[in-house]
Amino acid sequence: MTAMCHIGTPMLANLDWVCPAAFCVLVLGFISIAIFVANQRLKEKSLVFEKLESMGFHVMASPTEVQKLDAYAMINRELPNGLRAVSWIARGEISNRTTFVIEHLARIQRGRHTKWVYHTFAIASCPVKWPSVWVSRRNIGDELLGLVGINRGDVATDSAQFDREWRVNSPDPDFANLVLSIPFMDAISRLPHETSVYLGRGKLVVGRKSRVTSESIERFAAMPAEFLSLLPPELDEYQSPAGV
Repeated sequence: MTAMCHIGTPMLANLDWVCPAAFCVLVLGFISIAIFVANQRLKEKSLVFEKLESMGFHVMASPTEVQKLDAYAMINRELPNGLRAVSWIARGEISNRTTFVIEHLARIQRGRHTKWVYHTFAIASCPVKWPSVWVSRRNIGDELLGLVGINRGDVATDSAQFDREWRVNSPDPDFANLVLSIPFMDAISRLPHETSVYLGRGKLVVGRKSRVTSESIERFAAMPAEFLSLLPPELDEYQSPAGV
């Protein structure tokens, strides 16, 4: 004779006694939640595209391999899954500067578990001759290395507070300090968590380790043009020392 399923009794400790109907309800519940979350993400992405198009951007929702290659080259950093994970690209004009917004969605498999990692980038052009400057927020790794006297930043600015919170790397410290004026550092200090700024190879790149939303996309897309507007005019004539 088959024993009855008594929800809430010790009989649930043995999987042989789990009520099939309750198990099915649980599975259907998880599936429903997954479908709801997926639909919400698709809806939000559509709203991001609508906002970009209202700003005059051309959105490539399903970019070709060539477009992915060009976009990944602009990002100028190694990311999981490489150029294959470029999910969409948008191109437009902000403050008379050609601006790109790129989403990179990597699928990371660890055993039986899958993790999706988002990165979003806003990019505008700058002089190719400028040396590189990378500004990123310090993290727990920096704190641990600092305990043994290791500083992963190789440029000191005029602000000790900024240097405690941000790591600056550049082959040309003089150029980096010209870039990092007080207004520029103030703008960086207002950036959201896990957002960095890279200047070099003819591009200013603002990158964040997350998706953008329909509410934040306009502000995010405008960041490269804003940072470039804060740079002093004398940078146009800057000549790096030999070997930099």
